[in-house]
Amino acid sequence: AWTRTTLACRNIDQIPGLANGWGVALKTSFRLFAAGTSWARVEGGVHYPSDVLFGAALGNFVAIFVHDAFLPADSNTRFNATIGRKEASFSVTFAF
Repeated sequence: AWTRTTLACRNIDQIPGLANGWGVALKTSFRLFAAGTSWARVEGGVHYPSDVLFGAALGNFVAIFVHDAFLPADSNTRFNATIGRKEASFSVTFAF
């Protein structure tokens, strides 16, 4: 949960036009969902709190490392998604 949250927050930071309150609201909601997932694992008796904290730290580290290594801020990689009534498409564009 925390790896996906960190990657989503990093991607939101790179989207122009989301510097206003929408970007903050999205990143906050992603983090709240990840925290809720972590707490549910503790409440369910599946993990100890230390397991969840270590998993969150490890997930953040791996996500930041992978994101910065393969998708730097000046990257020409773009992800596009289009959703219509009768179709949906997803594309990845990049340059070497």
